[in-house]
Amino acid sequence: MSILTPTFVSKTNVLNILRQVSMNAITGYGIAMLMLLGEIDLSTGSAQALVAIVAVSILNATQSPFLAIVCGLLFGAFLGLVIGFLTVKLKLISFIVTLGMQTILRGAAMVVTNAQSIRIQVPGYGNLGTGYFLGIPIPVILMIVLFFVVNYVLTKTSFGRQIFAIGGNREAAKLAGLKVDRVRFIVFIISGMLTALSAMILSGRLDSAQPNAGIGFETKVISAVVLGGVSMSGGRGKLTGVMIGMLLLGVLSNGLTLLQVSSFWQDICTGAITILAVYIDATRRASAARKLNQSAITTK
Repeated sequence: MSILTPTFVSKTNVLNILRQVSMNAITGYGIAMLMLLGEIDLSTGSAQALVAIVAVSILNATQSPFLAIVCGLLFGAFLGLVIGFLTVKLKLISFIVTLGMQTILRGAAMVVTNAQSIRIQVPGYGNLGTGYFLGIPIPVILMIVLFFVVNYVLTKTSFGRQIFAIGGNREAAKLAGLKVDRVRFIVFIISGMLTALSAMILSGRLDSAQPNAGIGFETKVISAVVLGGVSMSGGRGKLTGVMIGMLLLGVLSNGLTLLQVSSFWQDICTGAITILAVYIDATRRASAARKLNQSAITTK
């Protein structure tokens, strides 16, 4: 659909697609790690808004982009820690915890700012969202670098193997001596920091922190992650698939925009794709379960 528009293949538009995808992808890496564990985070959109508010407020107060970015990342880690504590230590369901956090964080963003945006008053910070390095947008560079880092962690390290093992069978992982709770805590913190980074990229692009930013963001990210083949039940998926899912949704959104399709219809398309991806995942799991049962019967 996107290629029907003459401007689609232009360098400017391709870079724009990659820049748009980068924010979703950076958060998506963390969501993918959570889903591989069998967890979920529905609060990323609200977290984006609140982290940006914290970072920009510190930026304007201290005149230091570096300090603002560090504090933003630490605040994202703190939010991940809180969600991890509620989920891991209090043994609450992450779906419910993050659904509640979604409302809490959005409300906090509105209260702190009195529902008003905060303009960036210091140069330099905005480069995180709008800057270039060697002709490539900085958000795209961050997306690519983090892809290789996270993919390496998932595929080449013992920590990554533990994530898959815990997501595949948590009780078996405990019996095998894996520190299940510790791994879950760490992944929630990592996810929080990645969401914080995407929040600061967004505020850099907007040249402000907006309390209503990120509404519906979590739906788009989760849709792309599931579309990329990460199982919602945990234990199965690849980061390359996540990247492909992000690009597919990015191209679709960009094409619909160029064709002047209403954003409301775009939301309908995203929702439909999410349902389809979940259905495909459920079908795959059911098929795998049948094969396992047949194998067990044959063995007997």
